[in-house]
Amino acid sequence: MSSHVKYARRIVKFQEAFMTETVEAVIERLKKAFHVKTEADLARALMIGQSTISTWKARGRVPERIVRIAAGETTPTLGRAPVSWWGDENIALGLALVRFGRLVCKEISKEDFRASLAIASRPGDFWSLFLQAQKDLRAEAEKTADGKVSSALPIILHDDAADPERSMVRDRETIEAGRSRIEFSDGTKVEL
Repeated sequence: MSSHVKYARRIVKFQEAFMTETVEAVIERLKKAFHVKTEADLARALMIGQSTISTWKARGRVPERIVRIAAGETTPTLGRAPVSWWGDENIALGLALVRFGRLVCKEISKEDFRASLAIASRPGDFWSLFLQAQKDLRAEAEKTADGKVSSALPIILHDDAADPERSMVRDRETIEAGRSRIEFSDGTKVEL
């Protein structure tokens, strides 16, 4: 199944689950996700004007990309620099970098140009790990006393280090699942 089909299914599932939610409920979930108490602080965290939140209330809906943030379904874009990400995304970025580094460090060497080229030719592999890191951190944060992603990070890093082989298998599977594949009518298969 292609990543586009998986993405479309996730969108439908997402819409069914969250589009029935009230604007106020979405705003409250966003406040919780960004660890802020007021709408003014939320606007600053989202880098939008406070009047934008008032507009959402007047219209009776929150834009889908913002609802996706509240749902934990953010999608990284290359047009948005990490410095403007919110704190939890930066923590997930760090976790994904550790996981990616662990996977590729054995494959990359000064003598093996082809392995380095293969890894450099697949930047999407990293984004698959980044999205999984976000999910793992949120799931673990729900188990912590304070519910914060920053508290979940050391737990996850410890668990990954305790069983590195299992962690690497999981990460390879995450990457494989995130790759797009096309099969043409003549039987030719292409991995994107």
